[in-house]
Amino acid sequence: MNILFITYQDIHTDGRTNALLDNMEGFGEVRVISPLLSKGKGEVRKGVHFIESNGYMDFVKKAKSYIKTSYKKGDIDCLFIDNRRATTIGLKAYKLLSPKLFIYDARELYLPYEMKDMKSKIGCYFEKKIIEKANIVICANEERKTIMEKEFKTKNSIMVFDNFRKLEYSDMANISEFEEKYKELFADSSFNIISTAGCDISRLTDKLVLAMKNLNFNARLILVGCKDGADKEILKEIIEKNNINKVTFIDRVNLDELKYLISKSQVGVSTYHQKNQNNMYCSSGKIYEYVYEGKPIVTSTNPTLKNVIDKYQFGAYSDDLSQAIEDVYKNYEIFKKNAETIIEDRVVEKKHEMFKEELKERMEDELNVYR
Repeated sequence: MNILFITYQDIHTDGRTNALLDNMEGFGEVRVISPLLSKGKGEVRKGVHFIESNGYMDFVKKAKSYIKTSYKKGDIDCLFIDNRRATTIGLKAYKLLSPKLFIYDARELYLPYEMKDMKSKIGCYFEKKIIEKANIVICANEERKTIMEKEFKTKNSIMVFDNFRKLEYSDMANISEFEEKYKELFADSSFNIISTAGCDISRLTDKLVLAMKNLNFNARLILVGCKDGADKEILKEIIEKNNINKVTFIDRVNLDELKYLISKSQVGVSTYHQKNQNNMYCSSGKIYEYVYEGKPIVTSTNPTLKNVIDKYQFGAYSDDLSQAIEDVYKNYEIFKKNAETIIEDRVVEKKHEMFKEELKERMEDELNVYR
């Protein structure tokens, strides 16, 4: 089977995109069209055609041109569109290639009546069109599936691919380089708290930074994925006004470097606001990236996050993040042991195996209908 996978995510850093690609391997020859968003990061997997572009619409234009010159109708058996940001080029590719199978992964739950700007509403329009055309639609958890099946007309029931994932070092990982780069950061005995939400205030990083003020033990906060901008300046102002020590900002890093940073930390944080259904019913792959390094977690009180912690008992949640961090610190060995049990029981691997088997069956059923 010839499979074309189109994404507008950064394939060097995006966990869900890589997890989906891992699951597609074995079904046939997988070729990928991806933007070149991380220059100099090297090849992450075989079969990737990177498009260097000047913004989103330039990517769509160049991707369409590449598809027209590289493929003809009938060349592609399965077209896989990764997330809403790829829907524009996805619909064009669907028209150009007429694939037997059309798969769409809706990693987010964007509903037009919850969108505040026209750009987002337009994005919802294209996503609705692609969901209606796709043979197979995938979402990130059961809660979102229930909502989506009420909101959208689909050809078949929606599949669920939870963000169960773990980080693994690639063949290009240079651990010695990471050790040298971060030797001063991890030189002392601080209790290292890591968040990979960057400086994004909408991910409650302001509350997380303020929580550091209330801790009564030696702790450091590491914010990974930070970029210069208004949110970062807000956090710096909070740090200065409240005389908060040991907050480290780190730019976006590749998955190898991220794995190293998590492995050297003691606890991982995953937080979301609850102002819309997408965030209220979040599906955080970060949880399992932390847990698969044997790290307990701290989260906000979103229903989906609470359910995971209640089930596996490997961390704490609270609207008061300092309290949740304190709970993990006091019960660290218990939560760490429970996290290690997840690894021993191969929870992520088993979930991926189940999804891959279900996806294979669904694809075969659709191809039989096509024939």
